[in-house]
Amino acid sequence: MLAKLLAKLETLPKEIERLMLEIAAGRQRVQDLPASGDIEEKKGELDDLQSHLSKLEAKLGRAQYEYKSAVTLLHLLAAAIQAEREDVEKAVLNQTGCSAEDWSPAAKTLDHPVSKEASAGAGDRSIIDVVVDFFKNDGWHFSQVGEEPLLRLDVSGEHGEWTCFAQAREEKKQFIFYSVCPVPVPENKRVAVAEFLTRANYGLVIGNFEMNFQNGNVEFRTSIDVEGDRLSPALVRNLVYANIATMGRYLPGIMALIHYDLSPSEAIARVEGQGWPFLANTCDSD
Repeated sequence: MLAKLLAKLETLPKEIERLMLEIAAGRQRVQDLPASGDIEEKKGELDDLQSHLSKLEAKLGRAQYEYKSAVTLLHLLAAAIQAEREDVEKAVLNQTGCSAEDWSPAAKTLDHPVSKEASAGAGDRSIIDVVVDFFKNDGWHFSQVGEEPLLRLDVSGEHGEWTCFAQAREEKKQFIFYSVCPVPVPENKRVAVAEFLTRANYGLVIGNFEMNFQNGNVEFRTSIDVEGDRLSPALVRNLVYANIATMGRYLPGIMALIHYDLSPSEAIARVEGQGWPFLANTCDSD
């Protein structure tokens, strides 16, 4: 839908300009009709020109209306996408134990570890300290969600962009990393996407996909429990990059099921070998 809309916004101004030039030329031809000559012949030629101009003006009116409608629809889609993104963020925050009030779109960039307790040594460092240090040393841009040990990151891959969350559960000695699909699954597509995710999960060694059937939010989650041991930057790296790579691989399949008439088995086949000859960066757009 968005691809067609953008195509209209690109072609309609050219069509409008062409019609305006053609109308101007037609009006000039009317003015240039010779004053002398056969009256019936001039009347017939004038009627033909006026009829042609009327058709051109009607086409111009329709093109201008379509262009204004496309611009309005684009603004509505942008607002809807922003609202959906905010709903996804709130859903993730609620799942991770944070209230919606804790979230600020302009969350501060972390310049220091968020742990309020000093670390006695490498083995005593908090999970969030290790996670923050990893992202800083690895060159990531991230923000903290409220005062919770929860970080937000934006990821851009070959097939689209999405939001990730890194959560530390200090008491349970757990670290969880989420990739969130940028578009909630429409209600009429959720059964098909659920089958696709089940097929995707089968055979995955690290992490799993999950979908909330109430709102259509899809996430890929990787996690680790380090009770009795400690979290290291290497472990964080393994979980983060495995997570992002898997979401990047299967995201086109999710988006294809949302936007195209495919079966879950066909979408999995394309993800795992056949490719996407017809899918042109749908994840960035719709």
